[in-house]
Amino acid sequence: MRALLSRVGFATSEQTVALQPKTAQTAAAAAAAATRVKHVFQACAAASALVLIGMGVALQAQAQSAAAPTVAAQSGQRYEFVQLKGSTNVPLNPQKVVVFDLATLDMLDALGVDAEVAVPAFKMPEHLKAYEAASVPKVGSLFEPNYEAIRVFSPEVIFIGRRSEARQAELAKLGPTVDMAIDESNAVESVFANLRKLGELFGKQGQAESLIQQAQSEIEDLKAITPHAGKAMLLLVSGGRINSYGPGSRMGVLFDSYGVQPAQANSGDARHGQSISFEFILQANPDWLLVLDRDSAIGREGAAAERLLDNGLIKATNAGKQSQIVYLNATNWYVLDNAGITALRQNVRQLHQVFAKTAGGTATQ
Repeated sequence: MRALLSRVGFATSEQTVALQPKTAQTAAAAAAAATRVKHVFQACAAASALVLIGMGVALQAQAQSAAAPTVAAQSGQRYEFVQLKGSTNVPLNPQKVVVFDLATLDMLDALGVDAEVAVPAFKMPEHLKAYEAASVPKVGSLFEPNYEAIRVFSPEVIFIGRRSEARQAELAKLGPTVDMAIDESNAVESVFANLRKLGELFGKQGQAESLIQQAQSEIEDLKAITPHAGKAMLLLVSGGRINSYGPGSRMGVLFDSYGVQPAQANSGDARHGQSISFEFILQANPDWLLVLDRDSAIGREGAAAERLLDNGLIKATNAGKQSQIVYLNATNWYVLDNAGITALRQNVRQLHQVFAKTAGGTATQ
């Protein structure tokens, strides 16, 4: 400050004190100089205050940015989403999301992802009923996308599953498209892997790990009782026809990962199961019949599975005699492929409740 005053030709405060008013003229000059010094000090003080205020605002903004990063701060960042077949580069933390795979919708909902979502028009499972609302944009069906609706929505990412994978090339023209199909030969770990990737994409890693730990604990509890529960057959009933699913099939996780003992090891190992008759079921003579009503799951009218299985041949099996015919959540198993984290946990808990019961209980709906 002293150097500044010297350069503009003003006396410093020490020099001002040393002045002696020998004459009126010199006294007047001294007074004028003192006034100029005062003004300079005031101007410098004001400038310093403005600099400090500006520094304070900048530091406050920097602290707020570090404490709560925004979507804008993440703009330009990308995430490489690895799939069973290849990978897709998508924006980090996308805010406009199209979801054709309901198992993925299940996981986004469980993670608490805060993004605008567009979905297919479909009869949703109970835990996803909110997405049936008219306020949620609809972009076609599970199999047939409405490309114009998707274009208008302008998604940052599109999630598909096996039902819509044939449309991947066309959908990719409208936005980065990720195939969320799981590895059915290692189903549970594949579900967990998908959940972790979604957690990384949306900044929900902690929530993902918590959900996985809870599911693992529930599966271990189930596996502790299934080896002693007896042998089971898993049936899918649709339009009056019956298919059986065994180990290694699309729904083989029941036997391969949950420890349920199959009534016939070679029954229904193909992906779509094996078409069987009532006589086949009687010959296998399972202790449990675990039934999926496909018609009910997809909202189709038809012969209800319960009525179809209400006959003498089924009643003659061990399952029929012991009232161990159980109707599983067909939407979770068939539509979501047991591949959403909430669907998976609901299925595991239902199975635990079923097998924990003593023989002779009533059939579970």
